Amino acid sequence: NVFSMPEGMPPPSEALLGSARSAIRAMSLDGFVPGCVENPVLQKHYAGVQALALGEEFLEETPDLLQPDDAALLEKAPLFMEWRGQVDSMSDVVRAMMPSKRTATCGEDAPRTRRRTEDARPAEGPTTLEAMRAVVFAGQLERLTLGMLKDWLKAQGISTTGKKADLVERVRACV
Repeated sequence: NVFSMPEGMPPPSEALLGSARSAIRAMSLDGFVPGCVENPVLQKHYAGVQALALGEEFLEETPDLLQPDDAALLEKAPLFMEWRGQVDSMSDVVRAMMPSKRTATCGEDAPRTRRRTEDARPAEGPTTLEAMRAVVFAGQLERLTLGMLKDWLKAQGISTTGKKADLVERVRACV
C-alpha cells in the first residue's frame, strides 16, 4: 500500500483491490505518449496567428485528437460498474463503523465561549450637531467608524458616498 489506512478503518477487501486494478488496467492506453498529441486549442491559435501573419483567411478547423473513445468506454463499462459496487459496499461498512454524530465535550476539554457584556455592543456615534462639534473640537473625529459618520451625515441630509476621509471632510465643513 502506498497510503496508510486511518486508525480504526478496515483494510480494503481483495475484491475491491482486484476491481480497482482491473479498472485501472482498462483505462490505460498502450503506446500512448502524452507529448505526441498536439493540443487542439493551441493548434487552432497557431493556425490563426499564421493566417494573420501571411494575410490569409483562416477557415481551418483543427480536429481534437484528445477526445475519449466512446465505444471503448462502453465496452469497459461493466468493469467500472463492478468497481463502483465494491466501493459502495466498502463505504457502507465504513459508514456503519463511524458514529453518526460528534460526541459532546464537557469539562476541561469543552470549548469556552465568551459571554456578551454590555461593553460588547457597538458604540453609538453623536446624533446632534452639538455632539458632533464636541467630537470635532476634541480631535476624536477620525476615531468614529464609517457607519457612525454615514449615519450622522444621512441625518443631516448630506451625501454619504465616498471614502472615510471624504466623509470626515464633509463633517468638518458642516460643523
